[in-house]
Amino acid sequence: MIRKKLSTYKTVGSIGNGCNYISKKAALVGGSEAKFDNTSIEEYSALAVKKFEQVNNKFKNKSGRKQESKAIHEMISFHKDDDLTPEKAAELALSVWNKALDLENRKHRWAVHTDTDEMHVHLVWNKRNNKGEIYNQKDDYALFEKLCYEAEIENDLTIVKNRKFLNPLTPTNPQPSNEYRHEQKGLKSEKSKFKDEVKSAIDNAISSSDFLEIMDARGFSIIHNGNNAYTLEKDGIGFKASDVGASYKHLKGHFGDDPDFSATLTRLGKKTPLKREYGSLSGPQFQSAQDYDKKQKKNRVLDLSFSTTDGQSYKWNGSNREAFSYKNGTATFYNSSPTAIKAGLQRLTENVTNPKDKALSVNGNHDFKRKTWLEFHKMGLDEKGFSLSGYEPSATDKAELERIKNEVKEKYSKTKEEPNSNEIKANNEDTKSDYLKENKEQVNKRDLEKANDAKRKSTNEEEIDEIGSQETKENKQSSAREAASSVIESATGAAEEILLNSKYAALMEKGADVQAAKNIAETQKNNSENEAHQNERDAESSKRKRRMKLKPQ
Repeated sequence: MIRKKLSTYKTVGSIGNGCNYISKKAALVGGSEAKFDNTSIEEYSALAVKKFEQVNNKFKNKSGRKQESKAIHEMISFHKDDDLTPEKAAELALSVWNKALDLENRKHRWAVHTDTDEMHVHLVWNKRNNKGEIYNQKDDYALFEKLCYEAEIENDLTIVKNRKFLNPLTPTNPQPSNEYRHEQKGLKSEKSKFKDEVKSAIDNAISSSDFLEIMDARGFSIIHNGNNAYTLEKDGIGFKASDVGASYKHLKGHFGDDPDFSATLTRLGKKTPLKREYGSLSGPQFQSAQDYDKKQKKNRVLDLSFSTTDGQSYKWNGSNREAFSYKNGTATFYNSSPTAIKAGLQRLTENVTNPKDKALSVNGNHDFKRKTWLEFHKMGLDEKGFSLSGYEPSATDKAELERIKNEVKEKYSKTKEEPNSNEIKANNEDTKSDYLKENKEQVNKRDLEKANDAKRKSTNEEEIDEIGSQETKENKQSSAREAASSVIESATGAAEEILLNSKYAALMEKGADVQAAKNIAETQKNNSENEAHQNERDAESSKRKRRMKLKPQ
């Protein structure tokens, strides 16, 4: 089990977007409020935002200072070898969060995702709990490490070996997430490959200068950044020397001081990376470069992410680095970025109407050709009559393309399943009825207690009053009972009136006029209390009159 913080939400809108994101692709969803079967994800997310804000507004700082972050989005993932159902994954993840965050006392939404090899559970939680306390645990990493480890042991899950909890010398963030995901799948990230090359060169070198010579001989470009700083680059991928364990400080610690290092770095180092060709796309000569500027559109990736002065050389916006060039129907690429490939395809296929001009061919390394094939089909060029030769897709490539298309279709689909309005209304009515019933019971209980107090008070006075006749006692008891009955009857009638009156139910559904219904009930309750008090005063007055009559003249 691995817990990872993903986002901090500072606005109401971002909370809603986060809840929508985690819920749309989920196999299972839940939260501090239950989701009715006939409500949509958007409605469920809107309810979350409303509940979050109710807590935040209730306890907001009276001095006017705004709460900087309102909610947190995080995730707990499981190893691909863990045999779990979505229900079990949710149970395990929520047990960890409950212990660490007191989740049961906090507004939240969770969702289980099964769209990757590693099943994972997302959580969006309110930073302020239901008591108004803001979560301020700055370093909860160790706590989560301990809780995840205990859950792995208790539930026979795959144990993560590089935990700081198990090995205190492990860095708090041992490696970037991309490297971890690669290594969990049995693959080496590019950065790991660079580190392996650096370690091998250090093992074979006798000095820091000799290390640079070995790296140069192995095909690495050494980009001199100034003084003793440099970057290692190979096949279009580069890392700062300090990121892969090759900084001069590190080399000096291993080999000792090397007076020749600066001179060697200056001699072997280059000011800019080598310009490498990764592949090309070619087709019929669609148009001349001179006519290009007159016909180009202004809202494509080609126009928004790249700039050109001659219709031939395309550079990344804000950079002097050339991404690709176009000449005589061929686009030559100097990187394998999908964005650049998409722009190159737009450049080649724009303004093409003749079917004979729609045959394209791709050349280059396998990675470049695969990315080109994916971009070609993602752009729907095959549906527009274009063809692409030079690459034969594998079954994995086809499955990946299908997955991407499904995601796009789901994201931009205009048809949404509408919930049954009658069912929603019925659900809302049930909820309102339950609330009003509970409110009625509470009103009855309070007023019954007050009536009983009045009854006990009256009864005590009768026992003290030795001169009161039996008939008078019975009258006072009857009066007290009538008062209590009147209070209960009035309170019951008030609650029933609220329950049965559709006008008040409609107001409560909107939320803004809940107080109005409460005020009505409170007024009727006060009237009942006043009536009970009046009965007490009348009984007291009657008693005084009797005393005056019996007093000796």
